[in-house]
Amino acid sequence: MQAIPVPVINHILCVSMKFHFLCDIMRIMTPWCREQIPVEGNFGQLFDQLNVSVNQLSREFSTEVVLQQEQQQSVLDGVLLNQTFTQAIKESFLNLTRTMGQVMNILQLLLSFTFITVFIQAFQYLCSYRRNISFDNVYITSYFRRIDDRRRRAGRRFLLPLRKSEKNKFIAPLSLKIYPEELKQV
Repeated sequence: MQAIPVPVINHILCVSMKFHFLCDIMRIMTPWCREQIPVEGNFGQLFDQLNVSVNQLSREFSTEVVLQQEQQQSVLDGVLLNQTFTQAIKESFLNLTRTMGQVMNILQLLLSFTFITVFIQAFQYLCSYRRNISFDNVYITSYFRRIDDRRRRAGRRFLLPLRKSEKNKFIAPLSLKIYPEELKQV
């Protein structure tokens, strides 16, 4: 604070020195970095030797740059040259526009086929799910829990809570856990 007399700047520069926990972090991280980040023991020596070699090479060799400028006369008049250049740019832009239009048409076609394929797969899955009671019937939903609770209160056979051996066979949709059956499908 005394070394820098400007009031605002000395506070900005010295505020980090008031955080004593930074020193504690450095004491902890320095040994870890030495162990975990492999650096060759002779890294500094190699760098110094390389610098010395480069310095010696620069003393041994010398270069001289000669710059010559040639004047070229334009065959075409400046206005005609500008029109030719503008026309070439317009043609290039139109070609690029046509190509991008074709690429976009192909991408739209691929997107349409992808959507149709996904729709057909989803429809087939839904049909199988509705027709076959054992098809992918491994989800414990809130509806399933209400039915199971109603059966428990009525004194009938109920399923929840699951045993340990059953927990990996059934999937709770709202759970963040990834089940083995889900991994197999992926």
